[in-house]
Amino acid sequence: MKTSNRISEQVVKRLPRYYRCLKAFEAEGKERVCSEEISRRMQVTASQVRQDFTHFGSCGMQGYGYDVHLLKERVSAMLGLTRAYHVIVVGGGNVGRSICNYQGFFREGFFVQAVFDLFPESVEVRPGVKVLDDAALEEYLAGHDVDIAVIAVEAEAAQAMADRLVVNGVRAIWNFAPLNLEVPEGVAVENVFMSDSLFVLAYRFNEALKEENLPQWGENQPSQTHPV
Repeated sequence: MKTSNRISEQVVKRLPRYYRCLKAFEAEGKERVCSEEISRRMQVTASQVRQDFTHFGSCGMQGYGYDVHLLKERVSAMLGLTRAYHVIVVGGGNVGRSICNYQGFFREGFFVQAVFDLFPESVEVRPGVKVLDDAALEEYLAGHDVDIAVIAVEAEAAQAMADRLVVNGVRAIWNFAPLNLEVPEGVAVENVFMSDSLFVLAYRFNEALKEENLPQWGENQPSQTHPV
């Protein structure tokens, strides 16, 4: 019986953090690091680091630590960062424009080629990114190989947009609309709920206030007058 070599979803979610951590070590000039050093940066246990690294092949020796550059290259390969990606953005609002203009994606091999919007004349992005009318999406997909499509439209329009993208051959979607998209098997989707991280931060902040016996928002606070 054929066995799967796929790693767990929990390890997959830690891969980008390992990648950033190792890039930082490399930028600092470190050639070798131990699992304890990585665990402190990652805020996970050293045993978890060592367990995760069993998926990466032999990159270290007991007593000598891990080869930073080799380990970073292994993680990069696992993440698929050894190739370039043709990316389009659907939705030219604040989120869509920010993605188009962020140079960090370019440096990692994600090239945003075009942004589509219902009102393209109002969308301003960096030079090199085409601004096209939403109606031109199908024609563009027919003539270009698109690896990843970013959905940055309102929630009520997101599923229909995902359906359009999938029907026209897109197989990876990065979704910023606040809902879980339904896509057929074989289509990869990553739903990003930006408010989730903020809500977790709010929870941790208020838990810290409780531990210090400090008043939380709304408790013993003077009434606020908000400008209109």
